[in-house]
Amino acid sequence: MTVTSILLIIVSACMHAWWNLRSKRSPSVAFFFVAMSAGSIALIPVLVYHGDILLSIPIDILLLLLVSSVFQFVYISGLAKAYQTGGMSIVYPVVRALPVLLVPVCNLIMGKGYQIGWLGLSGMVIIGVSCIIIPMKDFKDFRFENYQNRQTFFALISAIGTCGYSIIDDQAIRTMEQSVQLNLSKTSSSTIFWVLQSVLSTAWLGLYLLFSKNEKDNLRHLIKGFNWHPVYTGIILSVSYGLILLSMPYVTNVSYVVAFRQLSIPIGAALGIFVLRETLYFPKLVALICIFLGLIMVSIG
Repeated sequence: MTVTSILLIIVSACMHAWWNLRSKRSPSVAFFFVAMSAGSIALIPVLVYHGDILLSIPIDILLLLLVSSVFQFVYISGLAKAYQTGGMSIVYPVVRALPVLLVPVCNLIMGKGYQIGWLGLSGMVIIGVSCIIIPMKDFKDFRFENYQNRQTFFALISAIGTCGYSIIDDQAIRTMEQSVQLNLSKTSSSTIFWVLQSVLSTAWLGLYLLFSKNEKDNLRHLIKGFNWHPVYTGIILSVSYGLILLSMPYVTNVSYVVAFRQLSIPIGAALGIFVLRETLYFPKLVALICIFLGLIMVSIG
């Protein structure tokens, strides 16, 4: 990992933990729809600036963009449902942990395992295991039955969404950068993809709202009692992932990005402890220390 990618991911991790704290207080697909709509509107100037290039994007990249936006929708909707049924200190670590294990496995299946060093891979495993330990109050609580519930199911759905869009986004951005037809820099490729994905993901959320009575009611409630929290959240959400997309061309394998992003977990845990007044149990403390060590291994591995 380069210094550029590490700095971008650190800033993104802080933003990610913050918008999850905000969304936990209003966990619904409708909230995310309003938030992401605000983020997409804020990015319109970027679309206008690159308007001539948008018409030249090859069909294979557009297809990757479409599939990526579907996975982004799965991630967001799964996260909303998980937060409706479980606390942030349980849902957040699980959603962030599983992609650390799933993405390297997918890369191994696709024949890209040689890009991941043993030190980095070991760090990813440590991060993944540690994140699963975080919700425990006592190490004796480590039983499979404790994860057989709705919050774990939706957290798993959300994690699969994260895994899917992370792999596809990495491939799409590299394809855009290497396209002779587009002739774009790393930054331009990431920026254009970021904006288009944000707009399409918002459209999928809007489509979901059309077929969900509960979410329509949630949307009416948000509009009736309008405040700026969803708007702020949406802009931070959009910028935080934009920074991740910008970091992808600066690493050899997207697994490094997915793993190092878990820096947001100790940040999120700190917000939970000091803002939401959650208890710092001993297993959580041990897991946070292990995550920090795992992040160091990933950054140098």
